[in-house]
Amino acid sequence: MTNIPTIDGVSRKALEQALLAMKRIYQAGYDRILEAGGKCDTPEYMMEGDPTARELRALLDAPATGICRDCFTEQPIGRTCVTCEKIEGERKSVEHQEPVAACNHEWMDMASAPRDGTMLRLLVEFEEHSTEDAAQAPTIGANNFDNDGEDRWQFAGWCWTHDHFVEGKGVPVGWLPMLQDHQAPVALPDGYCIMPRRLTAENGAKALLLGEFKVTVTKECPECAELDDPNEYCEICDGSGEFGQSHTISWDQIKFIYSKAVDGLRLRTYTDPLTFQFRHQSTNELRTVSVTRAEVAEEMADTLFEKLVSQFCECEPVGETNEVECRCDELGEDYERVADADTAGSAV
Repeated sequence: MTNIPTIDGVSRKALEQALLAMKRIYQAGYDRILEAGGKCDTPEYMMEGDPTARELRALLDAPATGICRDCFTEQPIGRTCVTCEKIEGERKSVEHQEPVAACNHEWMDMASAPRDGTMLRLLVEFEEHSTEDAAQAPTIGANNFDNDGEDRWQFAGWCWTHDHFVEGKGVPVGWLPMLQDHQAPVALPDGYCIMPRRLTAENGAKALLLGEFKVTVTKECPECAELDDPNEYCEICDGSGEFGQSHTISWDQIKFIYSKAVDGLRLRTYTDPLTFQFRHQSTNELRTVSVTRAEVAEEMADTLFEKLVSQFCECEPVGETNEVECRCDELGEDYERVADADTAGSAV
């Protein structure tokens, strides 16, 4: 959490000073009235009746808040961040699902690796700047020996001190082609592409994305917080009273966001069940019911037949009786539903 306590974006110390100033004003008025021989309510009593003073006191009695350095949301200081707890819980639930293999191949011997500058996935015995908290970790890199005559592997590493990519140092011990190099052509709807279901170091995602995303959090300048007006020569905020602090989005958060996008936007096949949720009005108990597309089609046979006929029926009422002489139903009977051709119809 940030070290500057705030309440609704205002420093706690500024609110305390405002409340103290009000108390001093009431005390000064109280003293002058008594000196003049008059009678007056006590400063404490008048403060209790002042709506502004009551609001300030209520704000100060509430827990102090700060910006969480992990999720960048405002949270009570001294307590566990509830947003981070929720993200961590959902992340663990995603990780506990059945793992998806990054590829169907074992790492291949480096003697067979191309050395023509082609980008590859590499398993490296790192000496410095490992991409994982281990000596041996996956990354991406290439060797350009066929073009420049220098038999040297260059690959991505990670500086854990400053959170940025650097050139890794070590010895590659295995290789695999990049994913797009060995995928068979697949017919996809317009606007879609093949992507891995999860981001992993093995499929090259960590080396590609780690350190690429940052968020800037605006904070109150600690040097100018107690001043009436910000110092225009302040080296922190340049007189604005605020400064921006950049934070790198963590690898766990990147994976979590990606998993949510995949789950919500992936193309649903006709084999996916349809789920419906029911909540009890008194106890709030939640029940989930799943049905297959075949079950839905069977129960809605009449509705499906009506929609089929409506595609080619153009019959209209004739004569004064306004009756319709239509035999399109008989034509509809000639059609038979092709169960294997059922599709979800659209991406979810």
